[in-house]
Amino acid sequence: MKTGLRFATAVAGALALAACGDSNEVAIEDETDTVETVADEVMEPVVEEPVADDTGTAARVDEQAEERRETARKVEEKSVATQADNATQVAADIQAMVDANRQGADHADHAKPAQPTE
Repeated sequence: MKTGLRFATAVAGALALAACGDSNEVAIEDETDTVETVADEVMEPVVEEPVADDTGTAARVDEQAEERRETARKVEEKSVATQADNATQVAADIQAMVDANRQGADHADHAKPAQPTE
């Protein structure tokens, strides 16, 4: 019984699809009114050809890239110089602290009262 019901459903579905007609005819009619067709019609009067640009963007891009590299190099040099100056200053500050500690230690040794020995 179930097999007969399945077969009847399949046949009914096939007949319903067949009643819809051929879908290719509709697609051809709709194809003529697409955006591409309108765009093609608008572009038809254009007859100019592109021309080579001697001052093209490739030359400008290369020039701008070279300018950026040069700027980056200068910034890096300045940064390295600043870091070197900062390191020199830190080293001088540390040396000054070491010298101050040595002088303080020397004064402390001389200023200590003598410890009695037993």
